[in-house]
Amino acid sequence: MKALLYREFVWFKRYFSDYLGMWAIQLGFSIGVVFMPAYISGGQAYVLSRLKTLYGVEITAGGLIAFTLTLSSLIGVVALIVGDVFSTLYYEFRIAETNLTVMEASSLADFLFYNALGRSSLLCFFATLYLLALLPLIKGLEGLFLYLAVLALLLPASIALGLLSSILALATITLMPVRRPWAIANLIPPILLASVGLYIPVELVPFLLRLVAYITPLPFVVEALQALLLFVGQPIILGYLTTLLVVYTLYLTVPIVLLRRAERWVRG
Repeated sequence: MKALLYREFVWFKRYFSDYLGMWAIQLGFSIGVVFMPAYISGGQAYVLSRLKTLYGVEITAGGLIAFTLTLSSLIGVVALIVGDVFSTLYYEFRIAETNLTVMEASSLADFLFYNALGRSSLLCFFATLYLLALLPLIKGLEGLFLYLAVLALLLPASIALGLLSSILALATITLMPVRRPWAIANLIPPILLASVGLYIPVELVPFLLRLVAYITPLPFVVEALQALLLFVGQPIILGYLTTLLVVYTLYLTVPIVLLRRAERWVRG
């Protein structure tokens, strides 16, 4: 675990410019979600009124920016974790073949679990780090507490997403003659993000499309984040958090069981 964490921090420093580019894209996308409709409709009041129609709650312009900024962070979280899992497992199974050493020293399931626990958590932190500067700038001290709450919600989801991505990557690498795994990995984030409807109530997304997203905990995470941002300090948030606790328990338990079975299959 220490080696995994150390390697991620080294890579973070080495590829810091890549993260700057990712944060800039997320920031630009967040602002575009607000100001493009405002520009087309002739005013920001139209965007705020539409949001009130969708969610039934008043929100300020600053609150709207914080809303879109926070939800846009999921773009980076999903893209980083899925891409990292696919590329890492492909390298270790097909190129370096370090999986043979791993399977001699420990279990494959444990290796993939600690990868998801350590690396996916760190990638989640790196993907949302720009919020640590922007949310307090927009909402003051409340923004700092909001960032900590958002990070606490996203970390278990990141671990679950890392585990689920490991299962899919393992199946892809061992069952398919794949030479460019990133071609598959690049398709997954847009499919998942389109299925959860980041900036609209999840129930407005067509049900068949939502079924794809329910493979992961992302729909529940989006609902909880939206509630956290729109109903700050209100009791309604407790219901979402309780649901999310049950969901996380399920989405963390099932992949671990599947990984145990997958290991027996991989070992033959």
